Amino acid sequence: MDPSERSTKVARFWDQTTQESFAPTTYWLANPVVHDRYQRRATAGRSRHWVNYCIEKFLAGRRPVSRMLDVGCGDGQLDRHLLLLNAAERLDAIDISAKRIDEACRIANEQGLSSIQYHVQDAEADAFPAPPYDAVIMDSALHHMEGLEAFLAKTADSLEPDGYLFLNEYVGPNRFDLSQREKDLVRACFTLIPERYRRSLQPEDEGRVLTEPWIPDPEAVAMEDPSESVRSRDIPAALLGSFEVLELHKAGGTLLHFVLQSIAGHFREEDPASMVVLRQLFAIEEALIEIGELDSHFVLVVARPKQA
Repeated sequence: MDPSERSTKVARFWDQTTQESFAPTTYWLANPVVHDRYQRRATAGRSRHWVNYCIEKFLAGRRPVSRMLDVGCGDGQLDRHLLLLNAAERLDAIDISAKRIDEACRIANEQGLSSIQYHVQDAEADAFPAPPYDAVIMDSALHHMEGLEAFLAKTADSLEPDGYLFLNEYVGPNRFDLSQREKDLVRACFTLIPERYRRSLQPEDEGRVLTEPWIPDPEAVAMEDPSESVRSRDIPAALLGSFEVLELHKAGGTLLHFVLQSIAGHFREEDPASMVVLRQLFAIEEALIEIGELDSHFVLVVARPKQA
């Protein structure tokens, strides 16, 4: 696909994909209990949120830094979080979707957040707005980059020598192309869920009892969004070309990402039985990652640019 055509198609997809697309009823990581567990694992039990962990540990004594960059900012939720932490005097935020940038600007204007500068940009093709930066932060943006090595080199060059890269990232199979073993384990976990918790919460088929978990078709994934997980599996190795990795924490998600799709909202603390089932799923995933039977599909990475 021609790069400009690809960029247009990706922008169109994300113009139509808003925060509502990741509802707590249907999206695994929007479930509050799953989210809390993810944050504990991402921060090795040291914080309730990965952003707080990164800023408070690695920018301690330097806040607010002069400049930060948020790549793939969407509606700006992460940017507003960073300002609450007094992370930076100026925050540049970029996204390929004009509609999402419009929404981020609207909220920022309503709240008087003048220190955030929003830009509609293709992060791979365009130069960053105003380097050098004291930190670059990405929340599930890097797995949308096809030219990983060049993009990471550009990112390293945009950082001050003592700057940081903070990544909360999916590093699982490209296009969610699960191995046969991963598919078998996803299906096995799904069979452990009682029927009353397998009723779809998707608006188009709400109430239907699901007999199979969500296992994506890689070709369909690529057709819908050409950037989705295009080279996600290569991220850990590609990072080492331009960065020194200081910390990498395995956050899990290898099974839960797929097992809980469309049914995540059934698992609520007000329903103790649902919590028993959910904790069982947690334990299975964690044990299989710990013994090396599965890789963690989601990681938190803190890195610094390699010095020449």
